[in-house]
This record gives sequence, C-alpha cells and structure tokens, in this order.
Amino acid sequence: MMTKGKYWCGDLCYVINNRWDEVCNLLFPPDSKGDHRSNEGELELEGGIKFAIYGTAWGDGCYADNFGNEYGVDAGVIGCIKVDDLAKLGEKVSDLGTIHEFPEDFETSYQDGVITFGHVKIDTDMCFEEEDVPEFCYCSAQGGARCQCEEEEES
Repeated sequence: MMTKGKYWCGDLCYVINNRWDEVCNLLFPPDSKGDHRSNEGELELEGGIKFAIYGTAWGDGCYADNFGNEYGVDAGVIGCIKVDDLAKLGEKVSDLGTIHEFPEDFETSYQDGVITFGHVKIDTDMCFEEEDVPEFCYCSAQGGARCQCEEEEES
C-alpha cells in the first residue's frame, strides 16, 4: 500500500539517476534466477523511500494511461514515487512522466499487461490480442495516446 500524496509516474530511470544501481539491485537480486518479475512491486530504497515499479509487457516503447497521458519507456519499467521523495534524493521530476495526485492511500499491481497505481491504469499490452500479434507497435506522435498497430511492410 502506497501512502496518499503527489506521485511522479513513468519510467523511474528518468528520475532516480543517482540511486539507479540500488533500484536494479532491488529488482534483480542475485537469487532471482533470471525471473524478471521476481521482485517487482512496492519496494524501498535505503533510508525508507518507497516506490512501486513494474516491468512492461513488451519492454521499451510508449504506453498510455486511462487519462490519455503517454509514458515513454527506456528501461522496460513503469513506476511511481512521491514527488517529495524525489526532492529528498536530490532528483527532479521529468516531463517524460506524469504527476498524479492520490488523495487516499492506494494499491499498486500488475496484471495481464496493465500496471495499476490506484486510479491510474497503464496498459502496456494494449495492441496485442491473443491470436493477432502485429509485427510492431508504435504510439502516435501527435494527438494523444492511441496506440497504432500495423503489420510491418515487406521490402
């Protein structure tokens, strides 16, 4: 359970620069045996700073939430951390994510490609149906967060 407040949501590699090695060590402990989802969820940095982090369904790319915000991903993860805690870390918010207000304590989760932070839902598998997997997917550069799936053109 995460506590109420203002949170920056997005790929945490953009905002936890000077402690990124610690984040990776929490996500991929030596005993994880290669299971990339073995330790995702709500984690805590040394010093008591809590954050939530989940791997996306398809790694890097561009994903949208249920409010139309887009999230560029370079580390294959999307997470949330309190804006005040970023300041404590000496970090700044990035425009590569979105700040959301959570008026109540909230739960986080990952299920079937959907990363949930309270009322915010980020579908990281929105282009793919069980039987109809396109060659590639990209987000529109203009006009919002609609994912466009197309078959790759043959040369």
